[in-house]
Formats: sequence, structure tokens, C-alpha cells
Amino acid sequence: MREQKVGVMIVGEAHLDNDRKAAIDQLFGRVLHTEFTKHPMTANAKGVAIVLNKNMVMTGTITSTEILPGRALLTEMLNVDGSPLTILGIYAPNAPNENAAFWTKIKEYFETRPNLNKPDIMGGDFNIVEDPIDRFPPRADNAAAVDALDELKTYLGLVDGWRETFPTTRAYTYHQSEAQGGAQSRLDRLLVKRSIFEHTFEWDMQTVGIPTDHRMVTMKLTTEDAPTIGRGRWVWPAHLMHDSALTKFIHEKGLELQESMDRLKEQTSRDPENNVQKLWMTFKKEIGDKARERAKIVIPKLTKEIAQLNKPTKNSLLKSRRSQVCYFSRRSSNSNGKGIRTHAQLHESGTD
Repeated sequence: MREQKVGVMIVGEAHLDNDRKAAIDQLFGRVLHTEFTKHPMTANAKGVAIVLNKNMVMTGTITSTEILPGRALLTEMLNVDGSPLTILGIYAPNAPNENAAFWTKIKEYFETRPNLNKPDIMGGDFNIVEDPIDRFPPRADNAAAVDALDELKTYLGLVDGWRETFPTTRAYTYHQSEAQGGAQSRLDRLLVKRSIFEHTFEWDMQTVGIPTDHRMVTMKLTTEDAPTIGRGRWVWPAHLMHDSALTKFIHEKGLELQESMDRLKEQTSRDPENNVQKLWMTFKKEIGDKARERAKIVIPKLTKEIAQLNKPTKNSLLKSRRSQVCYFSRRSSNSNGKGIRTHAQLHESGTD
């Protein structure tokens, strides 16, 4: 959350209880605030958590409501501009009949509690898709479950932000292994109010840095009165310090600088055009220019290596086109093949 500047993360299959949350707070309580709901019978199954980055969002007035234990958690917080923001984290059942009942129960919950704030954002593992384009091979999901979800979306005034941004794109967040059949689907989604959607940007699906069969869907959220901030001053990329060509250049220029400074000791008076300050300024400009030059060479190489790591996902998309894409979710598997964790993340930012 620190490195990617994540403001809010929704975690499915959180497997949290009070003891585990206390352990997390002991390690990360200074920077993270965690709300969770656990399964009534055991903390080793299901569960939803909403984790907030204290360095990015206000956590002093947070309240949470458990809608369905271990399945749905509503958290009310303040947006970056101080306006209220309500987030509903969900982890829907996989069985079609249970999935349909799940959406119906959430709708009834809000209908019977008119004073409860409806969610501005709903995210999680839906375990269902609404259109065959979101599965490979393409197929329609259970009609009753799809209708129940559609009724909830209509009642809450929510839209699928990623699909609104990419109306015809085939991309998937869940990928079965070849041994499991190789199926793919866009199970993990973010729904936002139409008014909120207008202030979202950079919708994306990301491959995460852990072994998982899920990808994360991410987006950034801003506000109407957020100031426009420019690119800022240039900062030396830390990874360039490991570039041998650059370090050799700096070493050589440093030796030249030292020799020039030593010669200045022989002067009896200060020369306005040839002094330590002028030499130091020239040295900094030369190594800065060289760093920019090397960055243009080194960074594309890193980008290419990252693209190579993501290549299997892109190949899968190509295959799907030939044969006939935070939650934001990611699930790891243990040795017996059972999913043990899903994660979801929502990026929040008050500025561009």
C-alpha cells in the first residue's frame, strides 16, 4: 500500500478475527486501519476486510456496518475533500442459487434501512459475470443470479466502471491453470455511482507480485475541487545508482572536480568565474544530464522486462481472440488446490 500509494484496499477471504487483527495492528497500526467481518462459524473461511492507509485517507471518523457476516461489509469514511464516502466490500458465494440470494439480501437490507447511506463504491469478487464477453470460453451465467445483481445495481445506482471505460475489451481477472481447464473470467469488479464515475481515472487490471490466479482491478478517485498539480521537479531515479555506465561517469567527473578544486588553492584571490561554487554547479549539471540520458536507455529496458513478465496474460488474450480485461481480487492456492486468499484494492487520490 505504501509503494503503490493505495488509499483503500478491500480484502476478500480475509480470514480475520480479533486476535489476527490485533497482530496486524501491532505491526502496522501506525499506518493502517483495518475493518473486517468474519464468518460466523470460523475465521478460516470467507471474510471481508477493508484496509485504509492512514497516510492517504482520514480514519478518525470511520464507521462500519456488517451487512452479511463474512460476506458484505459497509464502511463509511471521509473522502480526501472531507465529503462522505461509503464503500461496500463483498465476497459473493460461488453457487448460482446462493449467489442470486446474496444480491437479493443486500438489496432488502438497504430497503429496510432507508437512513443507512447507500454505497458510493462496491467492490469484490462477484463470482458471476453479466455478459458472455467476460468469460473465456464465452458463456452466459445463471439468469436468476444475473437478474438479482442487475436489480441491486439499479436500486443503488451503480455502474461497472471498468466496462464503462473499456466497452468492448476482453480482459479477465481470474485465470484457471491449464490443468483446471484454462478458463478465464472477469469475476472481480468495481461498481461506482454514476456521479462518482465521472471523477475516476486510470482504470486498470494489474498482475500482482505474488503467486495467484487473480489480477487486481484498480482505479483512482479524485474530487471536483482537487487542485491541478504539475510534474514537479526532476528526481534522480534510485535504480540508476546501480547503472555501471553512470557510476563510472560520476567517478571520472568527481576526480576531475577534485583536481580543479585543488588547483584553486593556489589562487591568492577569489575569481568570480572560476571558484568552488561554479565548479560544483557544473559538476552537478553534468552528472544530472548524464543521469537523464541513461534513464532514457535503462527505463525502456525495465519496461520491456516487465512486459515480458506479463506476456502470458497477453498471450491468453490473443488466444481468446483467435478462438472465437482496488478488487480487485487475487487468490493464492495451497498445496491441496484450495483458494486461501483474495485481495482487492481501490486507489484514492485527491490529485492527478
